[in-house]
This record gives sequence, structure tokens and C-alpha cells, in this order.
Amino acid sequence: MRQYLLPKEGQFYKANLHCHTTVSDGDFSPAQIKEFYKSHGYDAVAFTDHQGCIPHPELNDENFVALTGIEIAYGIRKSTSIHACGIARNPETALQHPNTIEDDIDQLNSGIRLLNEKE
Repeated sequence: MRQYLLPKEGQFYKANLHCHTTVSDGDFSPAQIKEFYKSHGYDAVAFTDHQGCIPHPELNDENFVALTGIEIAYGIRKSTSIHACGIARNPETALQHPNTIEDDIDQLNSGIRLLNEKE
């Protein structure tokens, strides 16, 4: 039996909340990402390139929202790594955060606190 997680009625938006561009290690520019997702019916994309929140207000229009995000990696030189993504509540707030070789829970929680402190 199929289960639905969302109500059957209402206004819904299609979004990708994790995307990399040529700003970090992606293959496509922010503008190319927008065009691809718009052509596939998406209303929003979170641009979560590594180490920095980079706003793309030039991509916003009446049918598309470019969300400002970031992905931070922990433990990148160890056998396992943890990646945390965040979306800025205020897209004008810039955040730069380097990847770290630490992979313990304190480092991850510190990064999450840093993301939460930004508006």
C-alpha cells in the first residue's frame, strides 16, 4: 500500500536542497544548474557548494528561487568523512568555512552551531 508523506491538497514546490556547481567541484555553472532544474519543473535549488555560502540573486525570478547554501566536510583525510549542508535563512549573510581533517562529533556540532548563528 502506497503511503503519502504530504497532504493530498495544498500548494507544493519542487526543490533540490543539495547541489554543487563549478564554484566548487560541480560540472555546471550556477546558471546552467538553474536552466536544467527549471526545465525539469523545479521551483528552487539550494546551491550548497563546499566551504562557502555564495548567493546567486541574479538567478531568482518569478518562477525560481536560488537558495544560498553551504556544504562543510569533516574528516576529509580519514577513512570516513561527514558532510553537513546548511541553507542560509538570510541569503545576504556570507559564510566561509574550511573543510577540516577532524571527524569527531564536537567538530560537527561546532559547525552546526556556526551555521545556526548566521541569520
